[in-house]
Amino acid sequence: MPQGSAIPFDILEDIIDILAADDDKNSTFLKPCALICRSLLHRSRRHIFRTITVGLPTDLTEKQPKLFPQMPSRLCRLMSHTPVIADYVRVLKIGVGSGEKYYAESRKLPATLRQFKHIESLMLSARCAPRNEGIKLLDWTNVRPSLQHSILSLIQLGTLKSLILWKLIFPIFQVKLGVNVRALRIADVDFFERDDQGPQAGPEPQNTVQPIQLHDYCMANNCGAQSAVLLEATRPNGRPIFDFSHLRCLVAEWHLPGDFDVLQNITNKTTHLTTLCLTIKSYTATTSLGVFLGGLSDMTLKTLKKITIYRQVASEWDDTPMADLTDGLETMSRFPNVLEQLVYCEQLLAEHLQHNLGAELEKLDATLGSCKWPCLNTVSLGFTILYRGGPASARQVEAALRQKHFPVLNAREKVSLSIEIFDDR
Repeated sequence: MPQGSAIPFDILEDIIDILAADDDKNSTFLKPCALICRSLLHRSRRHIFRTITVGLPTDLTEKQPKLFPQMPSRLCRLMSHTPVIADYVRVLKIGVGSGEKYYAESRKLPATLRQFKHIESLMLSARCAPRNEGIKLLDWTNVRPSLQHSILSLIQLGTLKSLILWKLIFPIFQVKLGVNVRALRIADVDFFERDDQGPQAGPEPQNTVQPIQLHDYCMANNCGAQSAVLLEATRPNGRPIFDFSHLRCLVAEWHLPGDFDVLQNITNKTTHLTTLCLTIKSYTATTSLGVFLGGLSDMTLKTLKKITIYRQVASEWDDTPMADLTDGLETMSRFPNVLEQLVYCEQLLAEHLQHNLGAELEKLDATLGSCKWPCLNTVSLGFTILYRGGPASARQVEAALRQKHFPVLNAREKVSLSIEIFDDR
């Protein structure tokens, strides 16, 4: 290269950042960059080793993962040969196991985990064994104390902001030691208290410790009752462990009638909620949707900007599409609000498409088309039609629904309206 035409080093680092944004899970683009020269090694490693997953499938959404989980022994070997890698890891996902075979494979794991000092997001789950499709619930009391100590030291890191618990019977006292956690997500979790408080990596927080201010909370897979436990959990001095008043984002699966009360309790505590995402998985929850939306407090309506609702309950032929949605929105519109986006998705039968869906869409158009939604700019509707027949394509159906049933919203230039039809055949 001619003298003076070398690419500035900061530009090279920016190029690596851009490559990382489009890279795959195997770091196909970045690994060659790390081998080009020692100068690029640091920047490349920062992306390659940002996330480490051990004992879990790389993609937890796949029912039959193509890649088998990485064994703890591989991580231990890597860290023993190149301990500097610990400085790059920010996201750690661990599948924890029990039993003699597991401990024989991971006897060095407790010491290895203590090398990580900069973790920002930690996921703890029951281990997924190689060639095993399912992941069974893990009782934390069956985990060896040495491993419990090491994981607790991760939870207590001052850098930890996000904690995800999945398929665990877990002691709640360990969660309350993550005093800097701002995002908590639980799925298939049962919390319990122990009199002896179990092994701890450090002292119990003193009375001066303030409640953990959650900004992001997610409850999934029948965790409504466990969310109630978190709402009521207190320290020995009587102070609540968790403060939901600063919650910005609430993501919840609504399974049981009791989940309604939990969701109401959470939203009633919030004063900063901007995003609400509900996945409805029971018919009872569907019929309570209007009551829930209409019961949102004045304080919540002054901050809530986005509502997303996924109704995953298969409708019967005599069900009303979008049950209670419009009624709930109508009640909300009676108070000042700052809602900007509404996303609603539902499973319907072909009969609904041909008969009573149109009337419900027109009610929604009249409600959202009024001047009571001054900040509204996006309305997105998605319908998965079960067993739909007929020659019309999905795009033709979408266009027909929009043109026929949304005269008011179509006339509002500031509102983007989209309708998507999906076939489930």
